[in-house]
Amino acid sequence: MNTIAATPHQTLYAAQPHLHLFIDGQPLDELLHQYYPEDNYQGLVTTLLSWLDRPDERQGVWERATLHSNNCVKLLMCPDDLDLSCTVVAAEVVIEEEIVRWTRIGWDATTSPDPADCCREMQWLPLIPAFAFNRAEYQRCLAAFAAVLDQPE
Repeated sequence: MNTIAATPHQTLYAAQPHLHLFIDGQPLDELLHQYYPEDNYQGLVTTLLSWLDRPDERQGVWERATLHSNNCVKLLMCPDDLDLSCTVVAAEVVIEEEIVRWTRIGWDATTSPDPADCCREMQWLPLIPAFAFNRAEYQRCLAAFAAVLDQPE
């Protein structure tokens, strides 16, 4: 079983520390960089912060993240644009009774500006392993992000 947490962290391009996704004690952007050092994943920030400029994008990310059904969840985005039109990393999520699985991780190549169209054209990253998290721990992680969602960063 893997671990997941929302932990304060200073990403490569952010002006100050902010909550970030940690998998097995490692920042998710750095984990991706470890497998794909040439692909500019280091420094990406989580989509779960209030940094997304468009309210419809923020709402779309959270609707998919709340574990209502199996789907694709956007996890990381480019810190320059702070929207879903640039580099976006997503996970294919399978929800079980006690476990949340990220079966695959990749970047979203969808070109539609409509947040509902997210993850229609994924470029999967085959070197990244699948992850399995305790559902209660996963929900605590989401709750930590939700607690600061509307607070100034």
